[in-house]
Amino acid sequence: MAVSRTRKKKKNRSNKPPQQSASTPRDTMVPALPGIQPSGPAAEQASEDDRAWFDLHPGESVRVRQAFPGEHEEHLSANGWAPLAPTQKLATVVVQAKPGRRLRIPFKVVTTELADQDLTTGQLDAVRAEWEAGDQTMPVKNSRGETVDMVKLFRMAMSGEPPTAANLKACLLRS
Repeated sequence: MAVSRTRKKKKNRSNKPPQQSASTPRDTMVPALPGIQPSGPAAEQASEDDRAWFDLHPGESVRVRQAFPGEHEEHLSANGWAPLAPTQKLATVVVQAKPGRRLRIPFKVVTTELADQDLTTGQLDAVRAEWEAGDQTMPVKNSRGETVDMVKLFRMAMSGEPPTAANLKACLLRS
C-alpha cells in the first residue's frame, strides 16, 4: 500500500530547528536576553544594517550609530529611561567580535535641537570617543546577583575560549 505524500511529509516532520553546517554563513547576535539584546522587527532591521556596515568596513570592530525606533524599548523601559522625549535619541554601540557575531549596546541618550533631526556625525564621534575613553563595559546582573561584564563575556565566547571557572570569574565586575 502506497503512503500518501501528505502523510509522508507529516511523518518526516520534526520540531527540531534545522541544523546549520559549519560552512553555513550565519548572521546572528547573542541570544536575546531580557532588557539586554533587542528582538523584533526593529532589531532585525538593525542587525541587517550593522551587517552591511561591517561588510563595508572589514577592519572595524566597533560602530556607533543612532538606534532604530523601537530597537531598545525593552531595555529603556527596564532602566526607567522610556519614553524618550522627541528630541532625545539613543546612541547604540555595536561591538563585532567576528563577522556575524555582534553585541548591540544602548549606550547614551543624546539630545538634538529638533524632534525630526538625526544624530550628527559629530555627535556620534563624541559618543564613540566617550566609549573608547571609558571602561567599555556593559554591566549586567546574572542569576546569582553578581555583576557581569557582558562585553568581556561576549568577546571571550566569540574567541572560542572555553568557559572555564577562571574565565567566567574574570568577567565578574567588582561592586
